Amino acid sequence: MKLSSTPLFTDAHIVSYYPFDGDINDHKGTNNLGGGTPSFITGRYGQAINNTQINNTGISIPLTSAFTVVGWHQQTTLPGANGFWELANSTEQIQVFLGYVDYNSVTYRLQATYSPQGRSVDANIFYNVTLDITRFHHFGITFDGTTMTLYLDGKSVGTINPTVENGNSGSDNGLYVGGKGTYIVTTGGGNDAGLDNTYSDDMGLFTRALTATEIAELATDPSAAFLFAML
Repeated sequence: MKLSSTPLFTDAHIVSYYPFDGDINDHKGTNNLGGGTPSFITGRYGQAINNTQINNTGISIPLTSAFTVVGWHQQTTLPGANGFWELANSTEQIQVFLGYVDYNSVTYRLQATYSPQGRSVDANIFYNVTLDITRFHHFGITFDGTTMTLYLDGKSVGTINPTVENGNSGSDNGLYVGGKGTYIVTTGGGNDAGLDNTYSDDMGLFTRALTATEIAELATDPSAAFLFAML
């Protein structure tokens, strides 16, 4: 469901909302994205952005306390290592990112990472899945100050309790859509994720952990719900 059509659009903790309908502006706050010139394609709702890394290095969301990042993404080819987005705080020197990787030429998997930079305490959620590359999927990462949860299409697919401490070597700050140096784990060690062959649509940032029910609502297809109600 499009975020702007739900009560979450007026939630007190929403920081930014990017529908990507012909622009890369923040339609809730003032955190307009830049740093690239994406093309626009048919999205999950209206339009979506195509393949180009964009960012706002002025967004500063505390990552040692609660937050949520939600959005729709489509992987248009099976990947080597691709990053959907990174959220970073240069004061805390923490990065959180979501990527999709060809792990060993047989298994594909999602990777959600909470990383205090330079501390060697990265916390990773791995979920083996071959995404349907013909459609958008809904992704969410929530953190309540203790537990980070990864959602795919409205369902929790993994949790982890990361070490919550400031890093000592991070310089990135803000939101990067399309990935930015996100480190994806493979059988060969690791690779910095690229941003090829991904589309992004209807992203939102919050300074609280959305509930499982709220995530499921955002992942719901309203047209399918209407048809079911008519049967």
